[in-house]
Amino acid sequence: MKRIMRRASRVFSALILLSCIVVTTSCNNGNSEVMAEGEVCDIVTSRCIGSTVTFGTYEQDGNKSNGKEPIEWNVLDIDPNGKWAILISKYTLDCEQYDKYKGSGASWKDKGSTWEDCELRKWLNDDFLNKAFTKDEQLYISTTTVTNPGNDFFETSDVNETQDRIYALSLEEIEKYYSNIYYGEDNHYLECQELIAEATPYAVKQGVEESVIDEQLAESLIEDGYDNSVLGKSGSRWWLRNGVSSDASAFCVEAWGLAGRGNQSWGNVGVRPVLKIEYEDSPGRMVDSLYLDPVEGTESEESLPVDADTDNEAVVEETTVVDNRVFDILKICDI
Repeated sequence: MKRIMRRASRVFSALILLSCIVVTTSCNNGNSEVMAEGEVCDIVTSRCIGSTVTFGTYEQDGNKSNGKEPIEWNVLDIDPNGKWAILISKYTLDCEQYDKYKGSGASWKDKGSTWEDCELRKWLNDDFLNKAFTKDEQLYISTTTVTNPGNDFFETSDVNETQDRIYALSLEEIEKYYSNIYYGEDNHYLECQELIAEATPYAVKQGVEESVIDEQLAESLIEDGYDNSVLGKSGSRWWLRNGVSSDASAFCVEAWGLAGRGNQSWGNVGVRPVLKIEYEDSPGRMVDSLYLDPVEGTESEESLPVDADTDNEAVVEETTVVDNRVFDILKICDI
């Protein structure tokens, strides 16, 4: 009986976090197979890299009177054992400078910052972290060792590693997580259709530059490997974390998915935060694994996670406060 109550207590505690992460779309990782409507996507399954989940809230529609909206995230990477996932926001969420102008007159030489000491990093790990996530949600955001190696193709040098809870994507991670990349050898840039991201209405109000891909640009991009859907697509500028202190430049992604150098003080570039979320038990967390609410419309009290030596009915009795099923992230789908 004591074991049953302990497990029931853990499940009950997990209900507090049901709204933390919700799978919101079906999976399609470039494969022809797509999960049927209403099925739940297990984000620890490799086919679900590229799927969308919601976690945290942030002002997005530009109407502060109706409160903040749930943040949608694309799954970049996952641990096969279900211990963590790396997420990037689906949309450009806000407008921030990489760093403030530190020069005098027209000279920028030696006046820039690297990721370690730039204003964008400080903003992400303070203002954004505390605005977007509750204290309970923050328990699941890991402190990540962020590497910042040099890149011969882009002519950048190594800079110090940092410890961040929220960070920006890097050039190296684009090459790691995305495919169908086109390299501009002469001007040291890369292009990738998957990097195109719309800005939220709030981010546009804050100053993020957004544009629609016209026919002429689309034709050029299709020659570089984009597909026909790029025509008419809306995209925005957003920062990468690669900063060069010697000339005060930093890399950003243009509205059409081109990653190249920009000026660190540009005021029309947006932010797509990246974070690593962990599910495994560790000190300070409320439950031993993260539970997800199913897609809207599925109602059942089956598939409740239970220990082998407990009575399922006893656990169900403790969790009837929820309308939908409670899922262990490792047991959502039997694919």
